[in-house]
Amino acid sequence: MQFSITEVVKTKNNTFYVEWDMTPGSGESVDDWKFQIHWAFDPASGFLPVTDENDDPIEIDGAVGPLVYDHQHLQYDFNKDRYYKVLAIFKADEDINFFSSIVYIGMYSDGHHETMRHAEETLYSMYHGEPCIIIKRKSFGARCPTCWSVQRQQRTKTHCDTCNGTGYVVGYYQPIIIQISFDSDPKKVDSQKEWENVYDTKRARLSNYPLVRSKDLIVNQDDNKRYVISHVETTKLPRVSQDAQILSKQNYILSQLLTLEELNPDDNEYFIDTDNIPEIPLSDEGQTGSTLPFFNDHMPATVDAPLEIDNGQQHIVLNYSTDDFELVSGALALKNSTGSLGTEVYEAAEVIPTALKVVAVNDDGKIILADHMDITHLNRVVGVSLSAAAIGNQILVQKFGRLVYSGWNWTIGRSIFFNSDSDLVQDPQATAFWMIVAKPVQTDRIEIHLRVPVMRAE
Repeated sequence: MQFSITEVVKTKNNTFYVEWDMTPGSGESVDDWKFQIHWAFDPASGFLPVTDENDDPIEIDGAVGPLVYDHQHLQYDFNKDRYYKVLAIFKADEDINFFSSIVYIGMYSDGHHETMRHAEETLYSMYHGEPCIIIKRKSFGARCPTCWSVQRQQRTKTHCDTCNGTGYVVGYYQPIIIQISFDSDPKKVDSQKEWENVYDTKRARLSNYPLVRSKDLIVNQDDNKRYVISHVETTKLPRVSQDAQILSKQNYILSQLLTLEELNPDDNEYFIDTDNIPEIPLSDEGQTGSTLPFFNDHMPATVDAPLEIDNGQQHIVLNYSTDDFELVSGALALKNSTGSLGTEVYEAAEVIPTALKVVAVNDDGKIILADHMDITHLNRVVGVSLSAAAIGNQILVQKFGRLVYSGWNWTIGRSIFFNSDSDLVQDPQATAFWMIVAKPVQTDRIEIHLRVPVMRAE
């Protein structure tokens, strides 16, 4: 059994349509296999499977088919490239599995196009190409903790050793070894003042893998000179849509023409140890193999206006960085991550008997059970406990975001309050004050959102 074709094209809705086919061996059938789709923004940074709403890998049964998948993940930043590969898994023994080759937009298993691309690669690898390393620069993800200013939304240093001048954690992806053809007479002499740095400009050419962008780095392994890509042009061949209902018109990228600037030995990029670039955490890559930010290690940052709201009655400061949010159905929503985002660790000032108790803070900032009969608790409720705690022990409190408990059976559409035992309930209590602390989004899960408390009229 082997992959005979693997293609990725973009739909008219700007999603990614993956299609593959298999060539069975003697006595084999595609019905005996199932398939997972793996993807990444960068081919050197590790692939992760496309998952469903429960974070389980989506599988296509070969006996059911068809061997296609429309990855409903819109592309907003067109400077990012998508790489895919398909994992074939033998149903009878899942230890027997193998991947297809890596494919990406503009790469098709078409005989004529494949032949021309093979000729390009042969030309570079055997005749006039030189061994090089491509180091792709990060353009999104968790920001550098050393040089990035949240308030100003820009780097505060031009030479930062932490991010190598990129503004992002780590800064560059793992090196990719490739053959590149350089112009035979690359030097460009410009008139200049004697104290100005000299930058030689070169033209170079490589195949369609990997796709490169401006500001990516190239290291020539023969002379160890380093270049930054300042401009990229592509040689394309047309490919007409196969299915007007699904696929948009595509161009097949055959080769890439680069304009390079030689780096000054004083530049940050010359100090990058190409053999020991740290691996970017997959969690930093938004579970795509390349970036939405990682949450366990970054430092939340207090932001200034416009994320500070004061309407004369309430003063709200979003005490989290923009890394903590995501677009959900077009709306900006806080990412849910119990134990990191939306939670805070406190010290218990009294015994908290169980989890899922509504809690408040005392004058020392320690956790106590919220009491709706005590008017002094009016503006002290902070969230829902996630554990029990003895006096003096630490306790984790969910302050906002989603919370799931299988023992719940909420009525959708009704708000959630708390009763005299600090338990979550859906009936307002006769109290000194009452407040909405959450709303049910499913029968077994809630969205914690503390509302303004309301005092009972005397």
